[in-house]
Amino acid sequence: YTALHWMAKHGNIRALQDLVSGAQKAGIALDVNVRSSCGYTPLHLAAIHGHQGVIKLLVQRLSSRVNVRDSSGKKPWQYLTSNTSGEIWQLLGAPRGKPIFPVYSLVRSSSPTRKAKSRDVSRSVTRKTSFAALLKSQHSKWKLANQYEKFPTPREREEYSD
Repeated sequence: YTALHWMAKHGNIRALQDLVSGAQKAGIALDVNVRSSCGYTPLHLAAIHGHQGVIKLLVQRLSSRVNVRDSSGKKPWQYLTSNTSGEIWQLLGAPRGKPIFPVYSLVRSSSPTRKAKSRDVSRSVTRKTSFAALLKSQHSKWKLANQYEKFPTPREREEYSD
C-alpha cells in the first residue's frame, strides 16, 4: 500500500498532483500501476470509492493502465456505480452495448413504500409477538421436557466377584 493508493482511496487530487510534480522535479519515476497486497492499483481504489477526478488524473495525465485486474479478477470499471458519469465508464474501457444498470424508469406505485410498511409492522410487534418471545417459550418447553436428563436415574451397582 503506497502513498498513491492512499491518495486515490481518499480522493485527494491536490496531494496527488503535488506528489507527481515533486517526483518529476526530482527525476523520480512513479509506478502508477503498483499493486497493493489485494492486487488493487490506485485506479481500482479510486473507482471503488467513486473519486472521478482522481480517475481522470490517473488515466489521462499519468497513463494508468485500465485493463489491470486485481486479485478478484476485476478491472477498475467493474467497481463503478450507476451514478458514475458515462465519460468515466468510457475512460476505463467498460464494454459497450450491454446495459449494466437498468435503463428504464422505475414505476412508482401508489402503495406505501417499503420503509413505511416496515415502520407499520415494527409498531405492531409487541413483546408477546416478538421472535425472542417465541424462542423463550420454545426454550422453556425444551427445558421442562429435558429437566430429568440432568439427573440420570440411579442404576443398580454391579458387584464383581472374584
